[in-house]
Amino acid sequence: DTGVTVPSVTAMTDLDLDAAEVGGTLSWGTPSSEAHVDKYYIYLATDATGAGKNAVGNENAGTFSHSVGADTAITGYSHFVVYASSTSFEQSTPAAVALSDTSSTVSTLSLTDLDLDSTEVGGSATWGLPTDETQVSGYYVYLATDGAGAGKSALGNVGSGTNSYAVSGDTSISGFSHLVVYAQSSLQEQTTPASFAL
Repeated sequence: DTGVTVPSVTAMTDLDLDAAEVGGTLSWGTPSSEAHVDKYYIYLATDATGAGKNAVGNENAGTFSHSVGADTAITGYSHFVVYASSTSFEQSTPAAVALSDTSSTVSTLSLTDLDLDSTEVGGSATWGLPTDETQVSGYYVYLATDGAGAGKSALGNVGSGTNSYAVSGDTSISGFSHLVVYAQSSLQEQTTPASFAL
């Protein structure tokens, strides 16, 4: 044991907008002394004591935050835990914070197609805004070859708080089967879209 305790971990603002995934910056308090600290080790864990821990990353002494990559899966985990470590030993009791998962997928996506050609669309794409739009910076609209967003081709984007996009007339849908919409945060575009079969 290093004899040093990380005093606290600050709840991370989750900027990954997909359910069961997180991403953002995790921060922790400064120990009263770093005299014997070499690194801080960050894990996902199944409880606040560090049970079932799975490594997320590490930072050198003097650094009190860690960038958690987008799309970090949290299924089966309930906490982030942080341990101080010397060159030889990791502390036995971590600082912990409960996970917070932001999910901001749009709902009830539809397209009112006013273009009368069978291989073209044009009209208003509309959707229901997510219940939690706090971290949403905008919505990106694509044509895709399936409902998961494969082979997507960009149509355009709108800002947060907007629940519609005007698809230009004569937009070719040859080779595409779906309209998909992704929410975007300051970190990245979500990986799982809402979809509408054309």
